[in-house]
Amino acid sequence: GLGNLQSHFAYNNACFPLYALYSFAWLGGQSYHAVQGFFAALLAVLITDLMSIPAWQTKGGIRLSAGRGIKPSDALRLAAAVQLLLLCDELVSPSSDCLILLIEHLLLILWTECVEDGESSPLPYAWLAMLAVSAVTVKLAAAPLLLLSLYPVILLLKGEQRKPAVCGRFFLLGVGITVPFFIRGLLLSGWILYPALPQHLVRLPWQIPDGVGEFESFEIRQNGRMIFDMSEADTSLFGWYDAWLIRQPRPARILFYVALSGVLLVLLHVLWEVCGRRLISAAFCKASPESEPAGGPVCFTELVLAGAGVFWFFTTPQMRFGQGYLLLLPAAVYGRLLVRFLALPVFERQRERIMTAAGVLADLSVVVFLALCVRSILATGGRMTEALVRQQDYDRYPMRTYSIDGITFHCPTEFVYTGYYDFPATRWEVTDVRALGTEISDGFAVKE
Repeated sequence: GLGNLQSHFAYNNACFPLYALYSFAWLGGQSYHAVQGFFAALLAVLITDLMSIPAWQTKGGIRLSAGRGIKPSDALRLAAAVQLLLLCDELVSPSSDCLILLIEHLLLILWTECVEDGESSPLPYAWLAMLAVSAVTVKLAAAPLLLLSLYPVILLLKGEQRKPAVCGRFFLLGVGITVPFFIRGLLLSGWILYPALPQHLVRLPWQIPDGVGEFESFEIRQNGRMIFDMSEADTSLFGWYDAWLIRQPRPARILFYVALSGVLLVLLHVLWEVCGRRLISAAFCKASPESEPAGGPVCFTELVLAGAGVFWFFTTPQMRFGQGYLLLLPAAVYGRLLVRFLALPVFERQRERIMTAAGVLADLSVVVFLALCVRSILATGGRMTEALVRQQDYDRYPMRTYSIDGITFHCPTEFVYTGYYDFPATRWEVTDVRALGTEISDGFAVKE
């Protein structure tokens, strides 16, 4: 019933318990937000694979060759580098947005690599689908990525390597990942997914009252559309799109339009795979096996990303929720088109030079990425440099105390910030809630 004290306690993401499990407070008497840094490090390792596009040879003088060449996943790595630059000064914050963005990029790069390598076994895709399931429990904004799980399911049930028993085991594993998350929702709010799915399964004494979840879900959706006066809410697209777009920063508007063009290109790609491939001469579209994987898995991946972007836009179009999709979708689409373009016969003689030049640009992009990270650290005037050794601690705020049935709570005297050290705390004094016992662990319910 903690959601009765403050509804945000009951929201449908479990990233904060994950942060708490890996806080490592015993290292220095404070919480270190190691989870976001860990996933950022994993993503940075994947980004550095761009350095292998050209081959640097030092025997008999420094020479360059094409190396492994360009792959569509390299565009996703560049998108991930942009994402890390946008997040590098937020990784010390225990927010719920950074982690899911990092996981989305990590998941899509690994998935695309499997497709590029022509991976025929369904098991790598199934394990990555489990990561998608886990990502949804971290933040519900990742829900569209669950569509990726359809691919290994089809392979396990209808492919050449039919393994229904293995499919059943992965299904049970997915259930094992999600059931604790659903139980957590019931304990905190009395609902399975609050506020996204406030549907009755059981009646619990600590349940958040009917209608509160529906209003909060509506309020979140409208705020995402930049509508802050609920009396002026217009649910039609034409009622909020113009105001929403105007209030976005210019880089965000450009990214949105680029992603929108990616959606249109994905639709054309689907039509091509379904209808056009056999009608166009192979001389104009054939690519080398190393650079162009089978069309079906690629088309499926892009379709999932396009669907994720459309889902985000029509549900809760806050940039911090959809930033990952807006970066990944155009990267996947235009990266594939670039590889196809370079595979045209007209570039056959110059292909090695083009690949080498592109590799040098990729190397330079990694160097620029690292330089921008260092510049971002130095621009904080030493604050972030110190945080590399000892992480910035939680802020403290002026607080006062009040009581709920004999249990002492803290609430701020200014603004609505509570910090970390004054526990238990609420953002304001709660007067319509009663305790279900003498301890916090006994729970809280709304007064009748």
